[in-house]
Amino acid sequence: MKWLNIIIINFYILFSLNLSAQDFIDIFLDFDEPDSMIYIDTTEKENIWQIGNPSKIIFNKAISLPNAILTDTINYYPVNNYSEFYITMNLKKDTLFIFRFFNISFVYKINSDSLNDFGMIEVSFDDGLTWLNLISDHSGKYFNWNTKPLLSGSINKWEYLNCDFKCENKFMQDAETAIFRFSFHSDSINNNKEGWMIDNIRISAAYKHIGINKNNHEKLNFVFPNPVSSCSIITIDNIKENILSMQVYNYNGQLIKQLNNKKKNLYIINSDYSKGLYLLQIQTKKNIYLSKFIIN
Repeated sequence: MKWLNIIIINFYILFSLNLSAQDFIDIFLDFDEPDSMIYIDTTEKENIWQIGNPSKIIFNKAISLPNAILTDTINYYPVNNYSEFYITMNLKKDTLFIFRFFNISFVYKINSDSLNDFGMIEVSFDDGLTWLNLISDHSGKYFNWNTKPLLSGSINKWEYLNCDFKCENKFMQDAETAIFRFSFHSDSINNNKEGWMIDNIRISAAYKHIGINKNNHEKLNFVFPNPVSSCSIITIDNIKENILSMQVYNYNGQLIKQLNNKKKNLYIINSDYSKGLYLLQIQTKKNIYLSKFIIN
């Protein structure tokens, strides 16, 4: 199967990264056993997401028996419905890290009124304060799909979707959780359709530790100016201690610049850096200070 080949390729990419300097999280949900990562608000009467054995005409079997998650295991979806479920992935909290690889994949079927009734997938890296729509990012600014997601209309055979996150995006950094929200929306017209069925969700992440324990450093929540453009000077005058050294790392954790002096200004010349996210580390006799900045 085509989607099986893509899964194998993703595993090859994941494990071909530098194992000695990274940690991995790999989560597989086939809905056959209870899992605290999955949340369906069962107190909401209109929420039609259910985990169970599909018993409909089109949605008649999970891909990994016996269970899948779907919009009701027996009935058609109702009109004027909004239903959602969440998957929460806890990330490492003890050290600072940068993502090298982040991916979600799953198989699904859809049976709905085209365009008017549809599914949606969103993700939050700030505990649900802000959400990014994975489906509407057609520009590829944040995500890369293996194929254009089609979560409306009729797909009666299992379809595989695979989404790679662009890890240089600032919103992913310093996250303690990744929350995925799957939702289904229907309008006021009853079409006797079965909705959306999902199985075998896999979330994989590889991240590289900066090597600094969060309890042993102080974060600087400022870098001025930020983002950096043209030739800029990053000022750090509010550090009262004598500076022993400064290091600049890129988002892959590679050391870009090492400064062994006591100056409290860092000169940035854009020709020396590519565009992206960077980490500034400042070492004093007592503390390690960290701050992130962007070069345009």
